Amino acid sequence: MKIKPDDIEIPHDDPFRHDLLDRKQSILILTNLLQNLETPYTMSIDASWGNGKTTFLNIWKQHLENEDFPVVSFNAWDTDFAEYPLIALTSELLNTLQTLDDDGDLGLDAIEATLPRIHKIALTKTIPWMISLAGVIGGIQANDPSVALLGNTLSAGMAGTMEEMTRVEHTDDPTEPFTYIEAKEAINSFRNALANTAEILSDRLGGKPLVIAVDELDRCRPSYAVELLEVVKHFFSVNNVVFVLAIDKTQLTHAIKAIYGTEFDAIGYLRRFIDLDFRLPAPDRTRFMKDLMNQTLLQQFFEDYPGHSWGESDDTQLLLRAFLNLPSLSLRQIQQTMHRLGLVLASLDSPSTNICFGAIAVLVILKTIDPEVYHQFIQSDMTDKEVSDKLFDKPGLQVIRTTREGSLFDALLAMGYCEFFLANSREPTLANSGEPKLDTNSLFHHYYHIIESMGDFPVANLSPDMESPSLTPHEIGVLNHFRTHFLMFNAVKVGNPVGFNLTVKRLELFSDDLSGNNS
Repeated sequence: MKIKPDDIEIPHDDPFRHDLLDRKQSILILTNLLQNLETPYTMSIDASWGNGKTTFLNIWKQHLENEDFPVVSFNAWDTDFAEYPLIALTSELLNTLQTLDDDGDLGLDAIEATLPRIHKIALTKTIPWMISLAGVIGGIQANDPSVALLGNTLSAGMAGTMEEMTRVEHTDDPTEPFTYIEAKEAINSFRNALANTAEILSDRLGGKPLVIAVDELDRCRPSYAVELLEVVKHFFSVNNVVFVLAIDKTQLTHAIKAIYGTEFDAIGYLRRFIDLDFRLPAPDRTRFMKDLMNQTLLQQFFEDYPGHSWGESDDTQLLLRAFLNLPSLSLRQIQQTMHRLGLVLASLDSPSTNICFGAIAVLVILKTIDPEVYHQFIQSDMTDKEVSDKLFDKPGLQVIRTTREGSLFDALLAMGYCEFFLANSREPTLANSGEPKLDTNSLFHHYYHIIESMGDFPVANLSPDMESPSLTPHEIGVLNHFRTHFLMFNAVKVGNPVGFNLTVKRLELFSDDLSGNNS
């Protein structure tokens, strides 16, 4: 069994071959759009963290290259350590363009000749000073409120004043910063050289623009993210160039407000930079989970060991598919959950180990959806009923409570509560009657007494739609799961472990950091 899902492979000849999220249609639409845009243009690919933006960009990049589009890839997160995004972006641009310059006719010498000058400006002047200057060149007033805010907040005490910007004296001292006239000429030279190269590329490739794809901008520190946006707008906004920014717009607006203040209109600010905001369609999560289970061979594992003394392996699959379908969970969180599940199963002595697969599923799901509740539950600081009420109160989970999966979860949760309580309790484990000393408000206590009152349990055949003056359809469903897991119920009520504590030991042994929770 493979423990960790692979990063998606993107074959050169068929970039969509292993696409688990069915992104092909979106990519074809955007590719057609690129061919017909009036440049310069900036579009964003918007999706929340962990929902496949990087994979989308990588697949699209390969498709664009197959269609003869020139593409520059720039990972903003990887360059976040750098002080100056302008230097990092221009360096990456030149490196990529050099690989496209087979005939040596792209005019890269002109771009390269401008870089030392604008890099020197970046090193000797503040970014706000440069952006203010670039804004003047591009027709934006130097007293634009956002420029003033940027100067005041990004480089407090350092931002260039208008008096400094308008100095025209010349100095031959290389350690002295550029004057306004020199900086203006350097920026204009870079823009003109880039525009010339982009035009040559476009003419050669049938009108296709140069595409610069920026990934993980929203993961950068706020000052770097905002500076990079400003650099893109004011230094690279030339004909035949299209920027594609992969962002989580919600997180990026937080970064902007961290710079400009909580009352700042971050969405309005973003509109200055982004011409088109493309929201990635919601993925088919059921298909995604199925493909993940096949990829990691979890599906094969459960097929090889379909039954054991504590129930059916189908329990695990039913629970995972029901509870991991929440829109609030990112695709990356789903991958991490499958990773945790694989770690626990792979760490067992053998598949016949006396452990309930359903117990693993319940704890892995709980740890994924609400880690705080998970920790309180395993320490017996919350009853099974409190956990169930809190979990099923979450958006998207209310409807699951009345289903087969909801009643199965409650039945397993109750047995887990009993195992944790008896393991953590310093009191005698059994009362005189043989009943575990559990909280009287717990699910296990509730169902224990119902079962004790039914003399023919577990022989009794309970139907979820049967009419009963004392039992709800949900209670009947839970009791039927207790009937299916009756050996497990009898074991846990007398203090014998059925796999909950064993699972916790595995989950806590594999820290979140090492299992990918913070990747």
